[in-house]
Amino acid sequence: MNCKPIYILALTLALTFINVSARASDTLAFGFFTNESKNDSFDYLEKILPNSFASALKNKYNFKVLKPGQIKVLEPEKNSPLKKEILEDELPVTTEDINADYFIYGSFKPLDNNKIQLNVTVYKIGTTDVFRFEDSGYLETEFFKFVDKIASQIKYIANDSMIYKNERISSKSKLAIFTNLEGAELNTLYYEFLNSGYKLSSTQGNELYGLMDHEQIMKFYHFSGSNASYHIISNRKDVKLLHGTWSGVGYYRKIIEEKDTYEKYSFNYLKTINEQLKLLKAFNSDAIDYILIIGFDEDKSNAWIRCLSIKDNKLIVAESEIEGSSIDEIAKKVIKSVTTGLPDKL
Repeated sequence: MNCKPIYILALTLALTFINVSARASDTLAFGFFTNESKNDSFDYLEKILPNSFASALKNKYNFKVLKPGQIKVLEPEKNSPLKKEILEDELPVTTEDINADYFIYGSFKPLDNNKIQLNVTVYKIGTTDVFRFEDSGYLETEFFKFVDKIASQIKYIANDSMIYKNERISSKSKLAIFTNLEGAELNTLYYEFLNSGYKLSSTQGNELYGLMDHEQIMKFYHFSGSNASYHIISNRKDVKLLHGTWSGVGYYRKIIEEKDTYEKYSFNYLKTINEQLKLLKAFNSDAIDYILIIGFDEDKSNAWIRCLSIKDNKLIVAESEIEGSSIDEIAKKVIKSVTTGLPDKL
């Protein structure tokens, strides 16, 4: 049964009556969401999905939006098909003439019971920063709820605070906290979590000395899970490992080591971290529920967080630009963030 006309009619009516509830100044440009299945009866969603998200963000949150049909670089050249697929390492060049702050595109594949699996990429134009997340929803009765859910998530990712939330974290959970605090400041942070009911695993030095400084904690600023990833675009063409007939044995060995480092921590980062988490779970699967990384700036007035579930390697929470006049104030805000949903869902 072809439900395409029904979807389009219902979608048009629904988006017509969405109320404006927030204001935004950034411009969001949307590319296509490509059909990853071999079932071409779902091809119509390639345009319906980005147009739906764009309309929801414009009507509900007052973003300025550009739909795929308004973006020149996506137009087909003569006798060529639409440019539906964009490789990640092409993003900086492909988007340089798009007059927008963020470029959003993705892919989907149909699942059983009228559901689809959706992959969304949010790229901040002019940078190498990419946030990618996945979600699933129904095509029929709950389709518009799904559209609103994804639009809300995009709203908070396409923002300086870059908020992503997959689930709430119970205050009874066992946390392993990694941070660049030490001494009295570290104890203040621990106290706020313990006072809120969390159980903490000792994973970082002791109560006087921490293992991470500002430079080291920033290596975790870009972070990936099995369901979502905040990362830097990696292009093998940018890696220059010079060697030749003049290379000695020692130099060539160093080149191999550097190549292995790039493979592990850039091009195959997710595989590497998953292997390390397997070792951690094998050591004691009940010791930790979540790894919570809290990075403070050098004057300790601003922080960012990344939270990973040990159970399934999912990225649970990511948020930046958490401001406060003291460690305990920021700690309270972090706790509120991990125990609640997205701001408009509270």
